[in-house]
Amino acid sequence: MQNSDEKISFKNLEYQKNGTLFTADIGRVNVIMGANGSGKSQLLRAMSDHIHSYNSEKKAIFVEGGRSLMFDINVGMQPNSLPIYNDPIGYEKNYVRKRSNRLSDRMNNALILLKALEQTKKSTHSDEVQAWEDSGRTGDIPKRPRLPFEQFKNIFESIFPDIKIIITPSNQLYAEKNGEEYPANSMSDGEKQIFMLTADLLSFKNENQIFFIDEPELNLHTSLAEQFWNLLESEIPNGIFVYATHSLSFATRENVELIYLLGYGIISESEIKLQHDHIKPFLGSFPKLMKSSKCLLVEGEEESIDGALYRWMLNDQNISVIPVGGSSEVYLAASRQGLWKKLSDKTVIAGIIDRDFKSIDCSYQNCITLPYHEAESILSHPKIVLGLQQSLGNTEKNSTYDELVDILCAEAAERKIYVSLQRTFNQLSVNIRVSAEKSTISRIENAESAIRILLRAANSEIQKAHAICDENSIVSIFNKELERCQNAIDKKMLTIYF
Repeated sequence: MQNSDEKISFKNLEYQKNGTLFTADIGRVNVIMGANGSGKSQLLRAMSDHIHSYNSEKKAIFVEGGRSLMFDINVGMQPNSLPIYNDPIGYEKNYVRKRSNRLSDRMNNALILLKALEQTKKSTHSDEVQAWEDSGRTGDIPKRPRLPFEQFKNIFESIFPDIKIIITPSNQLYAEKNGEEYPANSMSDGEKQIFMLTADLLSFKNENQIFFIDEPELNLHTSLAEQFWNLLESEIPNGIFVYATHSLSFATRENVELIYLLGYGIISESEIKLQHDHIKPFLGSFPKLMKSSKCLLVEGEEESIDGALYRWMLNDQNISVIPVGGSSEVYLAASRQGLWKKLSDKTVIAGIIDRDFKSIDCSYQNCITLPYHEAESILSHPKIVLGLQQSLGNTEKNSTYDELVDILCAEAAERKIYVSLQRTFNQLSVNIRVSAEKSTISRIENAESAIRILLRAANSEIQKAHAICDENSIVSIFNKELERCQNAIDKKMLTIYF
């Protein structure tokens, strides 16, 4: 895909009745995100309506959210289509003006216009070939032009290779799939979305256009939406695209240069690349963070057990429990680092992370580290098991507290080698970072000096690794962990990391 260096600067664009303003320099592919009701669609509409105030050369093409999926399959000459066939070039200009309105208002004529333009191009090419013949074939034979309707069919069929678009002798659009022919407007909702959008957006693609698209993923599977819009962006290299979407996957595509998160601000192309691993968890949790004054950030995804477990334990509607991914993401968010640094100070944030065989004395800013390896381990605590037995009443005889402790200790005895190994592995993690002080680097005069400094710095890191992974140190760490596990089992200490 070609990337344009062109930027359009929007400054103090008012898009809500309360006077909310938008300021940003948008690039070639841009995404607007935000919570429901935050004003994504309003902002997109305002940008489309006022683009002429910021760039008089750009023509706005607006595709609304919740769009209609109905269109007429007739593309032949009929009383209502004669003006298009009689003067497709003139009608094309009128159609351009309609494109800042709703897609549903212009869709029926888009297909007819593509067909009429194709017919005009074929006729013009035929005349050029005849003139070439009449001139005694002087020069090169006129090249066959890219035909609009043919190109539309090719793109659609590349997305849906098992479907062929055909035009019947009566000039009606039909789809053919597995040997069966049926009207094109009887396709699935996803297929009709691709059909309609391709027909509309490919028209006049060589113009100076900016596309404002609400809900680009509407009725489409995530991977299909990404494939389609990636293809359209490459087919329209001079276009600028601004999307309003809820889809994290769509917003973090490789093509995206700028994300504007309502309530937060701009996430630039450089931040997207540098913070790539953190973008999805951040964007996914931000709408909830915006709505809450107190948040507990936990590991996992929305459907994982962590969120449900802590909501049940807290039982407080005033605290939002928000899964944000791994333990490193919880820490970054709770300590407001990286992308999380712009979070409002009015929001109280804390995190809770699994121990995951970490050191006993590990601690993190604004984070609680569980006394167990995993959050699920909490459900095995005897008090919780007893409470569940009593509440559910599905056992013939409820266990006693001591019986449950004995079961846990027996399980711990079987796992003590495994646990001791994992805790040893965790302590033996080595981060190698070869570097030098700026003052040292500033005194380098030649390549030989630079190599000496590199080798010295690398050797220093190797020595650190050797010290950590020394044979005696490894044995000592493992034996200490094994002793700690056995001591916990002997004393029936339920808070000791099983």
